[in-house]
Amino acid sequence: MSKQDIRVKDQHRWSARPYIVKAGSTAILAGEWVIQNTSGDVEYVKLAANGSSTSDVHVGVAVSNSTHTASVDGVVYVVDAIDALFVGAATTVANLVDAVRNTLVTLDVTSGVFTIDENDTSSGCFLIVDYNAAKNEVYFKMKRSSNIAV
Repeated sequence: MSKQDIRVKDQHRWSARPYIVKAGSTAILAGEWVIQNTSGDVEYVKLAANGSSTSDVHVGVAVSNSTHTASVDGVVYVVDAIDALFVGAATTVANLVDAVRNTLVTLDVTSGVFTIDENDTSSGCFLIVDYNAAKNEVYFKMKRSSNIAV
């Protein structure tokens, strides 16, 4: 997976909380998006998958690497603030035009790289607030009804 694909804009403003990661699950690196593990293990978090949308319960961005092992549960620190502004790359930078502002979109994960799919508005869980095409940066928030705090 890719470290620092997603980050918190103005990170100093937000605190991170520990979440439990189940033993044997895929490692989580700082900068990767995490969701609630809903397969009977709601007390755990796991990596978000490609196409992650409103069908998932979104937690936030990991700001530490997970500490779990194959046989022992661990923790990962996550910025889960519903009002936090996150920064990630667009799936296709050429699609960053004014029309993407204020749209709800999904997450892409390709070859371990997390990007914001500015072109997929079906069941969108991230609200694009703004973008910087020159830097290939998308500034987004979590949809309130898709967040674990709801």
